[in-house]
Amino acid sequence: MLRMEENNFGIEYCVWLRSGGEYSICEKRQWGQTASFYEEIENSDSEEAMDMFDKLVAGKDFYNAKFVMCRICGSRMSNLVSSHLEKKHGMSLLEYQRKFPGAKIISDTFHDNMSSSSITRVNQWIGRKHSTEAKNKMRDCKIGTTRSDEAKNKQSESMKLKWQEEEYRKRASEGISISKKESWKDPEFVKKMMKSWMVKPNFCETRLNELLGSDFEYVGDGQVSMEGFVPDFINCNGKKIVVEFNGCYWHACEKCGYGDVVLPNGMTGNKIRERDAKKIETYKKYGYKTYVIWEHEDLQTAIESIE
Repeated sequence: MLRMEENNFGIEYCVWLRSGGEYSICEKRQWGQTASFYEEIENSDSEEAMDMFDKLVAGKDFYNAKFVMCRICGSRMSNLVSSHLEKKHGMSLLEYQRKFPGAKIISDTFHDNMSSSSITRVNQWIGRKHSTEAKNKMRDCKIGTTRSDEAKNKQSESMKLKWQEEEYRKRASEGISISKKESWKDPEFVKKMMKSWMVKPNFCETRLNELLGSDFEYVGDGQVSMEGFVPDFINCNGKKIVVEFNGCYWHACEKCGYGDVVLPNGMTGNKIRERDAKKIETYKKYGYKTYVIWEHEDLQTAIESIE
């Protein structure tokens, strides 16, 4: 639907609200039509007017390229900063995103400039290393310092918003280099990484470890890996058996209603199931039989089914 609006600066513009919550905007003076034309199409679904609007904004929409618009007050800016929302409207970025699903918060031009400058900075450091003195200075600066809860919450909000954008999730997923993926096939590399992350069994895994007894050992900390996949438990009495403990949310349990879940890292339910199936196939290739125990199952009953 096309409608006419005016922002806080008295600039009149046309808004095309599309199905699904998407929208395009254009100043009236940029379109250059007569006053009677605007009166005629206001709050209408005129296909002719929308076709004209599309031709105008296609490839040269000043707003959509260089600015994003605050849906509350109509202010335009290169990126919708949290300080604007907090001071002017008393809400956080996350609250704004929930109120206006699909609203852009970063303009295309701003994003492209940031990407370009980031690539330049990275290229400048390729092949260079910090001196021992510089490393010691950086370490000393961080000793005893912690981020405030406010800073942590802001970063958390920011990342949640970013991961809601399909394009960002795609870029982040594709950002893992081939060489990095190959590194994960090296068991020593896996051990080193898991050690640096200080991986330990969670509450359910600890309980499961107790119930499995001396026949099994917890190896989810990277002690054992097969082509980058790390089993949770492995039989240590000569049987080639691995046991995987699957949290219902993290492994997209369809029985518990998490079939269409999207994890914070961008993985969808289908991708999670594909990964888990590949994991079992990899274990099978090395001669291991896999038993999967789900979070919603009774642990003692599930263990009794292991042969």
